[in-house]
Amino acid sequence: MHKGLYRLGIIVVLLAGIIIYLDINNRISSYQTPIEAMNNLNEPILEIQEPLDPIYTDDDYAYIPFYSEIVNTKDYLGVALFKKGNYGWKYVDMFGAGTITKDNTNGGLSTGKDRYYIGLATADVSSVILQDEKAHLIPLTGTDFQLWLFHQIDPNVIGNEPQFLDKTGNVMK
Repeated sequence: MHKGLYRLGIIVVLLAGIIIYLDINNRISSYQTPIEAMNNLNEPILEIQEPLDPIYTDDDYAYIPFYSEIVNTKDYLGVALFKKGNYGWKYVDMFGAGTITKDNTNGGLSTGKDRYYIGLATADVSSVILQDEKAHLIPLTGTDFQLWLFHQIDPNVIGNEPQFLDKTGNVMK
């Protein structure tokens, strides 16, 4: 009888230790803002040269576009994804949006995963539409380009060509 209680006590103590460890680890890896979380990334997959303004979503996610470098300074655009948890913002994923060139705009290059879909557009694009969903548009300072981003889009439509509309609502070619 005493052996059973002793074993149960050890199991309870071990489980409590694991729960406390996971909670402390969660608190340590969380930050007050997504920018602060980005600044504390260890060995990001892309070099972060200059972050742009975050895009916040209704379901506690934040996308932070940033300039990176492939050949020249600020010639590549990346995006980092963060999720707000109980203790603050945590890193989720990082991905490339593409080299910032005219050839990669308005459907020339796009990428997506799970429930987000991103690409580049020219500055004269007023909106980007895909199956009745409207993308977030983020101007890229000092360029004639902008980033478009769909959040929580149906994963089955990722890869489909969005429509690029001008200020009058006409589809651009």
